[in-house]
Amino acid sequence: MFLSMGNVMEEALVGLLFIDFETPRRLRVHGLARLDEAVPIPGAVIVMRLSPAQVF
Repeated sequence: MFLSMGNVMEEALVGLLFIDFETPRRLRVHGLARLDEAVPIPGAVIVMRLSPAQVF
């Protein structure tokens, strides 16, 4: 989302939450994000790369 890109430009610390709704499990990832506009992925405007600091 374009709102997320603006947030990453202001503050590189991010937290991601992945939820598996079929089983009661979730994965949290905290780290530093950076935006990469030079990655050639069809249909992508920009790519967000994450350097994980904590995974739990």
